[in-house]
Amino acid sequence: MDLVFMSIGGVTYTESWEEALAENATEFADKVAAIAERYNCGIEIDYEESSAPMLAELETFIKRYRVHHPFEAVANPSPPSFLTLDFGQG
Repeated sequence: MDLVFMSIGGVTYTESWEEALAENATEFADKVAAIAERYNCGIEIDYEESSAPMLAELETFIKRYRVHHPFEAVANPSPPSFLTLDFGQG
């Protein structure tokens, strides 16, 4: 299976991630899940805040995303069921 990921964020967008998470992590997850569905792709959370990440808000985001696209531990999972997280910088 070929799989494409859409990466959301990056080191220069850490503040944007924090703004979106602080404003409404649930609504943000709903929008990201809709993008994954529309483009049939996995999502990489590229939130490169390694010193003080907003873990509670990220957990809210991930749980809400999983409402739309549950993890699929099967032989041929749907692309939107793939969700990765990158905290690393550089």
